[in-house]
Amino acid sequence: MNCEPANPDYRNNLGFALVQSGHPDQGIAEFQCILAPDPQNLTARINTGFGLTLDKGPHNTLAQVLHAEGDEAGSRKEFECGAEANKRIEARQTALLKLNAGLESLAREDLAAAEQ
Repeated sequence: MNCEPANPDYRNNLGFALVQSGHPDQGIAEFQCILAPDPQNLTARINTGFGLTLDKGPHNTLAQVLHAEGDEAGSRKEFECGAEANKRIEARQTALLKLNAGLESLAREDLAAAEQ
C-alpha cells in the first residue's frame, strides 16, 4: 500500500470522500495509512468505523439470489431483514458523524436508539 503523501488531514479527507462515494474499502485503506504510524488518531479511527458500517450487502445479495431462483417469500424476508439492518447501520453512521463533529451526547443517543 502506498501511503504517500503522509499528510493525515489529506488522507482523512480523501478516505472520507471515498467512503461517501461508495468505495469504503479504498477509504478504509486511506485511514489505515494514518493509523499505521499513529494508532491513536481519533479521526482516522472514527472514519474507519464509519467505513466499516457501510456493509449493507449480505441480506440484499441473498434476496436477489432467492428472487432469481423463484423463492419470492424467502426473497421478501431477506429484503425486509436487510432494510431493518440498514436502519441500524444508518443510525450508527449518524452517531459516528456526530461523534466526529464533537457532539458526543447526541452520538450516544443515536447509538442507544440503534440498539433498540
